[in-house]
Amino acid sequence: MDVRPLERSEWAAANRILHDVYLGEGYIDPEHVVVDVAAKAAAGTWLGAFADGELTGVVLVVMHGSAEAVVCDPGGAEIRLLAVDPRRRAGGAGAALMAEAEALACRSGAVAMTLSTQEAMRAAHRLYERLGYRRRPADDYVAGGRPFIVYTRVFDTT
Repeated sequence: MDVRPLERSEWAAANRILHDVYLGEGYIDPEHVVVDVAAKAAAGTWLGAFADGELTGVVLVVMHGSAEAVVCDPGGAEIRLLAVDPRRRAGGAGAALMAEAEALACRSGAVAMTLSTQEAMRAAHRLYERLGYRRRPADDYVAGGRPFIVYTRVFDTT
């Protein structure tokens, strides 16, 4: 699995994955949230996971202060819109995207990574917990009429 920043020419494929997951699986309501790589590109770094040259998953990594940051603390980074092509799940793309997102955050000076997810995203919860993320219920919130739960992981900086 190769994970790297997306090139502009790959944004349409990334949008398809985001729409298949978030809209297709009912996690967002199209009139409340726009899922568009180009619209959010200036806010952070879009990473893509590639298997056999095909884009299989994407994630947006933002730093505290970004227009897309919702729950990260000063000095931290945040995962936004992690999505893996439904036809390619269980192939390691989610874990590979998380690993590179964390590496990017660390290289950028972040001391922690935070993310929010929906209750129904059980497979994602298992991945986050396996990677050492812990619930931060005091920061749970509601957006677009949907409740979101927050996870965070403090990096070992020693």
